[in-house]
Amino acid sequence: MNRPIPDFSPAAERVLEQARRLFLLRDLRSVAAGADRLSFRHWAEGVRGYPQAAEANEDLGGILGGEPVRDAFFLVTSPAPQLVQQPPQGTELLHRILGEAITTPGFGRLRETAGDDPVVAAYGAAHWAQELVSQLPESVKEAAREAAAAQRELQEAQEVLQQLAALNASLEEEGREVPGELVEQLVQAQAAVQAATARAQAASSATLALLEERAAEVRAAASRAAEAASAQGREFEASVRGFDLAAGGEGAVAPEAARAWMEVLARHPRLQALARELGWARRLVGSLWRQSPHARTELVGYHSGYLRAEELAPWELALMVGPAPARLDFLRRAAEGDIRHRQLRGREKMGRGPLVVIRDESGSMQGGPHALAVAIEWALLEVCRREGRPLVSICFSGPGQVRAWRAPTGGRPDHEGLLRHLSHFYGGGTEPYQALSLALREVEESPEMRRADILLVSDAIFPPPPEEVRRRLEAARRRRPLHLAAVLVGTAPGPLEGLAYPIVRVSDLLQERERLREALAAVL
Repeated sequence: MNRPIPDFSPAAERVLEQARRLFLLRDLRSVAAGADRLSFRHWAEGVRGYPQAAEANEDLGGILGGEPVRDAFFLVTSPAPQLVQQPPQGTELLHRILGEAITTPGFGRLRETAGDDPVVAAYGAAHWAQELVSQLPESVKEAAREAAAAQRELQEAQEVLQQLAALNASLEEEGREVPGELVEQLVQAQAAVQAATARAQAASSATLALLEERAAEVRAAASRAAEAASAQGREFEASVRGFDLAAGGEGAVAPEAARAWMEVLARHPRLQALARELGWARRLVGSLWRQSPHARTELVGYHSGYLRAEELAPWELALMVGPAPARLDFLRRAAEGDIRHRQLRGREKMGRGPLVVIRDESGSMQGGPHALAVAIEWALLEVCRREGRPLVSICFSGPGQVRAWRAPTGGRPDHEGLLRHLSHFYGGGTEPYQALSLALREVEESPEMRRADILLVSDAIFPPPPEEVRRRLEAARRRRPLHLAAVLVGTAPGPLEGLAYPIVRVSDLLQERERLREALAAVL
């Protein structure tokens, strides 16, 4: 579980190697007009953050022909996307499909989502191409596969012919006799190229004809695919920014942060659960962070009431200082409580102090409950990082299985450190008081944690606490108000009744997750 972020895949390495040798790149063979070496460098930066885009580009090229993800990337990031007039050989189908796609509303939204960020654009382009292929009519997909296979056969035949021709030319330059066997092989290779060319052209023509018949379906599929990719891209961007922020960065879509985030999902035993629950937890924690009856930053309407000068509607202020008839009417309405005022609400940071999260990693938390607990901690970490509040996470399981992780506070981001922390899982028994003791030590001994509150998430049945733990908690509370909130899954509060408040008890951490609001509000 502690292995670092893995190396790039072979497909990604090929893209990055080409980017390092751009001076050797003569022809991109792209269907996107205006694509050049700078475009390719931008593409390589996107692949650096989302290597899966290079893999999808090679895989889907076997269906759509050409380099579909790369060319979609070029069009997504172009200020004025256009296609070349004459597509390179073997890219006719891709040229036609992209021609249908770039004018759709969905593709426009995908371009808005990607903006000028190469990593988000690579992610969006890859998901667009994958989603498109999944939505294409089966007859079109089958014809496209046959056309792509015919094109590969043609390329292989051309490579054989080129090799034989080069050998023949080399012998002639040296003044050596060309063997009859080589001459015969050249003739056969030329014939093979001609036959393969005919098959490729026939397959391409058949596919384009079928595409023309079902153009409306393909256009709709391309737009839907772009809509879906746009939504996924926005979630991806938010997750990567949150990961970078949580790791001590500035909340940027850095390539290293993007790769580490994808590795978190790959390592987590409930990949989809974490992605889904993280979005929910971020919304819940974000709403608690923002709510405040005292904020006055957003105009939401007008209401009538007695005079409050600081909230007067603009036209009422003009009447109040205006000529006599208008001023007299204003005074009459003021006496009757009929003055229009601005109705304001807004966002205000509610934050308290530092935070200690105690998270149960016993075997019974495996799966969905663990994913939700990790997601809650991550969302809390994002809030703490934005507010400059220190956070310490303490994970525990059986006796001796306890570890503390201190969130980075700025400077150089530690993506791998955060990756290791979020990927960790003990999977043993349950002994919570060792973790609570460690939390109290943090609160008492670490200068930056002395105002900290504590949130405990567990599904354990707690034995009575050791007397030392009880004494330390009571002593800490005598020195200052200390909030210890607890979320218990499927267990009675037991001895925690006198130690923690509030105690939110749920039967199922996933099904009753809205009840977590009370516990989170206590520490936010």
